[in-house]
Parts: sequence; C-alpha cells; structure tokens
Amino acid sequence: MKLDGAFLEEVGIAGLEADDAAALLELVYSTLEYRVGLRLAKGMSDEMLTEFEGFMDEGNEAGALHWLEENVPDYKAVVAEEFGSLKNEIRERAPEFVNRIKEKKEDPA
Repeated sequence: MKLDGAFLEEVGIAGLEADDAAALLELVYSTLEYRVGLRLAKGMSDEMLTEFEGFMDEGNEAGALHWLEENVPDYKAVVAEEFGSLKNEIRERAPEFVNRIKEKKEDPA
C-alpha cells in the first residue's frame, strides 16, 4: 500500500500538478487513518484506548505500531480492507475530484 502518483493513476486521477496531487494524497491518508482508527477503536476497551492514545500523544509512532502488533493482531487486515474500500470510492468519484480541483484552480477565491 503506497500513496503516490501511481496510486492516483490507479484510481483514475492522473496528471495533477504536484501541489494538487500532494494535497489529495494527504487527504486520502488522513481519511484512511481516521477510518482505520474508528474500526480499531470499536474493538478496544477504554484501557486499551488510553494506552494506545498515550503513544500517539507522545508522537511515538514506533511504539504505537508495536502496541498494535501486540494487542490488535488483525490491524493490518483492517488497514487493507479500509484502503481497498477507500480506493474504490475514489475510483468511482475520480471525475468529480478532478472537476473540483479544476474549478478551484479557475476560481481561487
């Protein structure tokens, strides 16, 4: 799973200017992160959530990843499922995304 220009081409959004592509990829990443977080949180106790959030609040991504590997063994499957769903949604709406980006360029106000 890689979010880059090849990903945008795969979902039908190619030829964007670098700044537009970067902004769209950032949006895709944050949406994926949010969706995965929601799904994982549903299966965690309050104590687990507090422990995991501690790593995130400290900016300790390596610790958070290790914690997930130990405490939520299926997290990679959740990420893969959510990534696939998001990719399909983007693919279905690719023309809409491209049009919005073009409109924004034409009318920056």
